[in-house]
Amino acid sequence: MLRRATLDPAGTPARKEESDEAKARGSGGGAPGGTHHPRRAGTFTSSAHAKQSANADAQIVDVAFDPGGYTGWHSHPGAEIVTVKSGAVTFKRVRGGACRINTYTAGQAFVAYPQDTFIVVNASATDSAEMVVVLFDIPTGGPSRIDRDDPGIC
Repeated sequence: MLRRATLDPAGTPARKEESDEAKARGSGGGAPGGTHHPRRAGTFTSSAHAKQSANADAQIVDVAFDPGGYTGWHSHPGAEIVTVKSGAVTFKRVRGGACRINTYTAGQAFVAYPQDTFIVVNASATDSAEMVVVLFDIPTGGPSRIDRDDPGIC
């Protein structure tokens, strides 16, 4: 599933829709014998891994941030691999009672794990930012996002 979500400065999805490209493809994917061009590549700053179980879903989400936009505190049932397409985003992650804050720019990638509670914030108050997120190991028919309270330590 390919979705697009645009987040305003309050972290509220302003728009969530299947992309025109995904609609045009339908459920069939690329043409046999066609070529493949990655939508966006990202370089990881540390090692990462993701697990995908049989009978679980994976999703690809294109997230666009308005200036000052953010996701709100949340987690996911499985790992999440993120590539920043444009702009810069700040990733605030809480795991085991400790806070880590990193800022990533276009062309960089990072991963969040199920044990993480986190928020992603557009690092700019004047420019937009965009990232592609691949979500793994989502229970079939279940939620891909779990909203969380602000842990108050970041």
